[in-house]
Amino acid sequence: MASIILSIMFLLASLINVLYLLYFTKKEGGDERSLMIMGRLGVNMFSLLMGGVAILFITNNLFGFSFEIFKQALLGLLCIVNVLYVLNLNRLRKQY
Repeated sequence: MASIILSIMFLLASLINVLYLLYFTKKEGGDERSLMIMGRLGVNMFSLLMGGVAILFITNNLFGFSFEIFKQALLGLLCIVNVLYVLNLNRLRKQY
């Protein structure tokens, strides 16, 4: 049951992420400022995602999670990264 709820949350977070990204690209266009924002945002979110996955694998090796718990933790990490992506995009858009 929790896996279904997390899947729906991930789907909603991804949908919000894509819609806001389309809005940003349409509004800001392809100028140098938007390319800089997207590049910086991509590097930051990739680093956050890879760090989270590394921490997840380390804790899995230490505590021996079941496959279901590991899937839920990975899905939760993806939800968090999607939400932070939108928040950071909004913050960087206002900053630059």
